[in-house]
Amino acid sequence: MMSWIFGLLALAVGIANIAWKRALPLPLPFLLRPWVAAVLSVFAGACWVGGSEGYSVDPSQVAHISAGSKQQIAVLALALAGLALACVAFASPSSAAQRRPKKMDFRGRWVLVTGASAGLGREFARQLARDHGANLILLARRKERLDELQAELEPCGVQVRSLVADLSKPADVEQVLGEILAGPPVYGVVLNAAVTYFGPQEKLDPRTFQTLLDTNVASVVRFASVLVPDILNRAASGGVLFVSSVAGLQPAPYQSVYSGSKAFMNHFAFGLWHELRGQDISVTTFAPGGIDTEMTALESFQPLAAWLMPAATAARLGLRAFQRRDYLYVPGFVNQLGALLTRILPRRFVTALIARAYRRALEATTH
Repeated sequence: MMSWIFGLLALAVGIANIAWKRALPLPLPFLLRPWVAAVLSVFAGACWVGGSEGYSVDPSQVAHISAGSKQQIAVLALALAGLALACVAFASPSSAAQRRPKKMDFRGRWVLVTGASAGLGREFARQLARDHGANLILLARRKERLDELQAELEPCGVQVRSLVADLSKPADVEQVLGEILAGPPVYGVVLNAAVTYFGPQEKLDPRTFQTLLDTNVASVVRFASVLVPDILNRAASGGVLFVSSVAGLQPAPYQSVYSGSKAFMNHFAFGLWHELRGQDISVTTFAPGGIDTEMTALESFQPLAAWLMPAATAARLGLRAFQRRDYLYVPGFVNQLGALLTRILPRRFVTALIARAYRRALEATTH
């Protein structure tokens, strides 16, 4: 019985792998990777060997083979078919890879990073300058932080411009966009700036909500709407990286507004990818889980600290996805597994688990 199960699973994974890679621009889910089909096939073969007890077939007596023996032969054929499909899957490039332009090359080109004064944005800037030789436009609210970062990065042999703006203010957004368009062509855009709120919805004041909405939603749409045509006109083969969150893939109680803003970003970026498909530009959505930054340094986040990814690691993985021109990238095995489970398990059940974990975190820090 187990050999049948393993054989059928191997066959299903092999078929699903090839179909997924040919039809979708999404990264391959963990459970559909070719080696999974190969391992299942080996398990099926092992169960067949264990159950066959040295069974052999005389070709002249095929008509007299028992039903059980025929089942053993069928299982072996199933295991071999699964192994063959795994081999084909290993060798089969995805449709996204076939259509995808060559990797982005940031060296000597201008890249805009919003929210660059701290946390993930600062790490994006550091790694772009140090590891990729990119010229940088750093955008954030705190001038002193930007000046410190500029002084840190210029010895890397790159050019750095600092722009001060509060992206929750439409006038600031329009002003910096004008300055960017008046400068050299921008090759890459990292839309990283964001604010969050962690707590009961009833305690969210209107001003905080409006700041979050303007920063996480309105400014993102405005930057993309202005800079995508500029990249197409002035910077061949450029791209935009939308820094979203796994909270945008699944409702997050007690972060409902933040989660909703990231869900908007995901849908906006996915839609934009399809609108721009075939043009000389890439759109990548990066959806990390919690990251160890100033934004998660609040006391209410401390019970969740063990789940936070270091900002340097997140930036490295995000830039790798950007460079590869991925459609969507979720970093980290736990986050990838969670994103997969949200598509398999009932949403109400998964949301209840998140609500319980976040509620406990808030209760543990409420005095």
